[in-house]
Amino acid sequence: MEKIIFGELKKLCCNRKAAGFVLCLLSLHILMFTVKVYDSSGYKFSYSSYKKIVSDIDVSRLADEYERLKTERENIIYNQNEEPRYTPRRSSEYALYSQVLDEMKHVLEYDVYLSSVLDSRNAKSSISIFARDEYSIRNEKKTREDFEKLRGNRAEFLGARGINLITEFDISDLIGLILIAIIAVSLVALENEESTMILLRSTPHGRKKCACAKYLLGMMLSLITTLLLYGYRILLIGLTYGYGNLHGVIQSVPGYESCPFLLSIKEYLFLYVMLKALICCSLFSLFFYMAAKFRQSRQVYIAIVFLVGISAVFYYVIDIHHWLSYLKLLNPVALLDTEYLITRYKNINVFGYPVRYISVAAAAASAMAVCFGILGIREFCRHFTSQNMLIMTVKQKISDRLHVIRRIKYIFHGKTALFFYEIKKSWIYEKGIILLACVAAVIIITYKPMTERLYEIKDIYYKQYVKELEGEYTDEKLQYLYEQLREVNDTRKRLESGEVFEASAISILSQKIRREEGLLEAISYAEYLKDTDKGSFVYSRGYDILLGADEENRDLIFTVISAVLLMIGLSIPIWGIEESSGMKQVLRISYHGRKTTSAYKYINMLIAGIAAFSVIYIPWIYKVYGAYGFGGLHASVVSIRGMAEYPDKLTIAHVIIIFYFLHLAYLWIVGIGVRFINRLMKSFILTAIAASAVFVIPVILFTGIIRAY
Repeated sequence: MEKIIFGELKKLCCNRKAAGFVLCLLSLHILMFTVKVYDSSGYKFSYSSYKKIVSDIDVSRLADEYERLKTERENIIYNQNEEPRYTPRRSSEYALYSQVLDEMKHVLEYDVYLSSVLDSRNAKSSISIFARDEYSIRNEKKTREDFEKLRGNRAEFLGARGINLITEFDISDLIGLILIAIIAVSLVALENEESTMILLRSTPHGRKKCACAKYLLGMMLSLITTLLLYGYRILLIGLTYGYGNLHGVIQSVPGYESCPFLLSIKEYLFLYVMLKALICCSLFSLFFYMAAKFRQSRQVYIAIVFLVGISAVFYYVIDIHHWLSYLKLLNPVALLDTEYLITRYKNINVFGYPVRYISVAAAAASAMAVCFGILGIREFCRHFTSQNMLIMTVKQKISDRLHVIRRIKYIFHGKTALFFYEIKKSWIYEKGIILLACVAAVIIITYKPMTERLYEIKDIYYKQYVKELEGEYTDEKLQYLYEQLREVNDTRKRLESGEVFEASAISILSQKIRREEGLLEAISYAEYLKDTDKGSFVYSRGYDILLGADEENRDLIFTVISAVLLMIGLSIPIWGIEESSGMKQVLRISYHGRKTTSAYKYINMLIAGIAAFSVIYIPWIYKVYGAYGFGGLHASVVSIRGMAEYPDKLTIAHVIIIFYFLHLAYLWIVGIGVRFINRLMKSFILTAIAASAVFVIPVILFTGIIRAY
């Protein structure tokens, strides 16, 4: 058996595409988590700033320190003259103080939370699968019993942000899922796709030993993958943020107050990795069975994407109190969120008896690993030819049912017919129109209007003054702002003079003084417009977001990534349908013929780019418009401070059109790039993964490339 396992490992390593993608995904995980830890742009802060502020806190006087930091955070907002103490920017400083204050508040309020749970008569964390009258009583009793063990448990301030970073549910879990899928598919489908299955030992016993070897190797590789992914996270956090006190109770970490286990942080990390390993092994068993069932890697990957997509919809859409909530919590995506399993107290109603969610999830993962492992081995041992014949029979039946649709005749002939045939191949045969419709449906269903983001009081008053003066700049408008400033100064002098006022009058006068910062910013903006020839008062917050100039432009980044991924999905069939169907050699072989076909494919790709742009970007633009409006759209572009260097003949509308045309051009570049990647990969799935890495990673790492100013 050892020799067979070693031979399977050697075959897997010799599969250059699979090995290359595994190495690329591991490198991508290292790169993305490293960037996540070290990134201090926008509203983020560095680990050194975090460690410095934590070291300045006197833990023995935590309540007093909490009030001190709370006051300092308020000064960050109201005292604009004070320089940031720990970070280079006020936005980062505010985020840093908020993070530390949340951790301190969690520690200070933990005793109150624990007492409220122990004294409560109603258990709030429960799910009903099979409702019984006695369940609420049993659940209440079990909740008190579980938390009674924590009585006397003391939370302490540890500075444990690093623990949250290690275990939070993020892109690393998705990368692990993809790695396990690649391993499972490569182990099972390799011989079938290379037509070497006949070389395997033909007896059932021989195939069984081979199947067992593949399964055991996959389980070992899944364990190694888990250790590599999460071991690196633990190591990097130890070198940067640190772990705090490893012997401190896990309830000291923010968000973990409902964890019912008496665990130290060290024990929690060990349990987290072990549960991750169990879940990864169970997912490998599931994927191993799917690979043995479907045989062809393309079909397996499509089935896996469908399964994970449905699981994600269940996990994020179904309400926790819905009667279908067991579908939310017992699916692959939910199991991957291992942090939730351990740190959130949840009981599941199983035949009227409350059972801990973590126990049910661990049992389900173990059962899935065993059952799908056995089924996968049995499926692999079956005769491949008969299975393929069954699949072909089903396909033929479906084809016969759709025969009427496929006999629709072309209206056009000659080269025009060739163009429409290219359209039909990618949009009808390869289901491009269905992909586009599904994405559009998801956007419509999940659409949520954007809410205006005003972070500070000065932002509110700045908007008020600019909106009031919206339009072409005049000296009278600047004079009006200075009159408002004199009124604020006079009000301050009245309050400081010692004159006695009623409480209501003091409140009104204080409200006027609070306008000062926003008013000063409006005056500064007016002085800027005074130096321009065609400047106008324009509230540009919406344009900042629309043009990517917002400090935290995550919404636009997500929009760009979504459009790129959709464009990749639409472009692959355009360039790869002949390669995948084996019809490449049947194309018109003359130089002119290939040139004409290629030209029509490029036109089809341009249409796909416009379609992807319309489906993704138009809802995004409408969302920004709904929150901020497009006031001053035809004003000169120099009305926006960050665009002072632009020609004043350009309007804001011109810049928006140019900016989003460049985004459309990038989608076309993606479509062209897919052609050359497909030539190298010769596989839909591998082309999709490679193209995503080539065109999405630059957008994530270099967000400045999608900013207009």
